[in-house]
Amino acid sequence: MMRTSGVASRPLRLRLDWRRLSILAGAVALTLEHTEPSPARLVPASRVVVANGPATFLLKVAVLNRRGDTLSPRGLRFSALDAGIVNLPHPGQARCLRQGDARVVVRQGRQAAALLVKCRPIESFGMPWLTRLEVGQSPVLPTIVAYDSSGALIDEFSGTATIRDPTVVRYAGGMLHPLRVGGTYLDIDFGGIATHLPVQVVDRVVDKSLDLAAGEIRTWPLPRGRSELILASDSTDPEARHLQLYVHSANCARSRARAAEQHWYCIGTGASRAIVTDTRRIGEPGSTRGRLTMWAMK
Repeated sequence: MMRTSGVASRPLRLRLDWRRLSILAGAVALTLEHTEPSPARLVPASRVVVANGPATFLLKVAVLNRRGDTLSPRGLRFSALDAGIVNLPHPGQARCLRQGDARVVVRQGRQAAALLVKCRPIESFGMPWLTRLEVGQSPVLPTIVAYDSSGALIDEFSGTATIRDPTVVRYAGGMLHPLRVGGTYLDIDFGGIATHLPVQVVDRVVDKSLDLAAGEIRTWPLPRGRSELILASDSTDPEARHLQLYVHSANCARSRARAAEQHWYCIGTGASRAIVTDTRRIGEPGSTRGRLTMWAMK
């Protein structure tokens, strides 16, 4: 039989010296800070930066270590080699003073990177012509006409754009994507100087090639509301002048058109019809070729 000692066991007690522990933690943190990898690369978000307006803009630069990890951008120093063109009010910020190209160098420690800032200040905009799109059409790049102080066209732009009615047109990736019939505007801000572009979306409801016999009549219903119609005759057909376009039960205005076209804008009802006829006498030989296109508008 095993005997036990008469001395009672006591629990083990640890005594923590919090002051020494805090000093030790600080030493570890200081060691980690001094062993953090130094920057291996400075990588600008873009090597070329275009500016069109008077507003201050950002010069974004990533600081990477040798493993490609992102480090803190604190301590970046920026300098402009062409100070008369661009001003650097704060680290990572720039503002154009006049037209021209300026080189900007950014440094941290022994690392350096260069950027090219292209100052293309807009003095004025050209007439904002209507951008017309069709439902189902491929995305379209908006057309901007702008001039510098000398009256020369500007062909490099940088700005932000928003569409007023995203149910009519979606603006994504710098392109206009037509969605439904209607009208809206694209508002564009080029760093403190702004403009807008009117955008219209229509739906091509009729696109019909015609080959009519003498005296033949063809009809199509007009969309309710606004519509546009073009009867284009075959200019190679000497009999093309015999094709005529009429509109029944609609309020229409005829537009000036090319000699081989008949162009109408109409406001239709449920009873409105478009009528194309070959005005030659019934029984005359041959046929007359053309094309009718009709768009629903809003």
